Amino acid sequence: MSYNYTPLTQSATRIITKFGAEYTFTRVSKGAYSAATGTTTDTTSTFTGYACLFDYSDSDLSDNTILQGDRRMLAESKTYEVGDTVVVGSDTFRMFKDIPQDVFRKSAKELLNKVIDRTPVDTGLLVNSWIPTLRRPSKRIIKTTDKTRKKAKQRVEKVVDQVPVHGGMFFTNNQPYSVIIEMGRKEGPPASGSHQAPAGMMRISAAEWESIVKRNLRDRPVRIRGRKR
Repeated sequence: MSYNYTPLTQSATRIITKFGAEYTFTRVSKGAYSAATGTTTDTTSTFTGYACLFDYSDSDLSDNTILQGDRRMLAESKTYEVGDTVVVGSDTFRMFKDIPQDVFRKSAKELLNKVIDRTPVDTGLLVNSWIPTLRRPSKRIIKTTDKTRKKAKQRVEKVVDQVPVHGGMFFTNNQPYSVIIEMGRKEGPPASGSHQAPAGMMRISAAEWESIVKRNLRDRPVRIRGRKR
């Protein structure tokens, strides 16, 4: 059984057009990551749409996922994406999805394990030197080796599970030659420090964060709203 939403959509659009205002939305689409330049080739496009803008109530702010300054927009039917920006007065807002904590943790583990898997292994010292922490980056220099990568991944599993809602974390490798492996022997890309990791370890993995989260968010009910940039 299916339902025809077209009449409802048309009615909503008429009301939003009558009582709302026209806004210009900007979208930046990321291209493929280039190990040669260390950047992605991005393209920018704009589109317009009518929308009504609302502030959150004090009771809404009791939700830990809503921050002071967030605003809610009821917009006409278009294909909006997370990351789209819209200018309201002198402020620019960015659309984003609330990422459930379990999705964040799953995505963080996947990303950090990619970094570990992309770390070249000789003695196992470098790959065993990845240290995840919560409050501040670690200054510890690990002296033990592990070619299996298991110890580093166990640390990721333990620390990521402790990240609080809206919390952040650090992922540090303090071996002096880790920068050479990541960036190459000359300053900046292309990386040429290791035949096993010609594109580095961290940058190429970090470029995949958005796609990892989007994949893990599929079929999950999420809210989209604007936060001031």
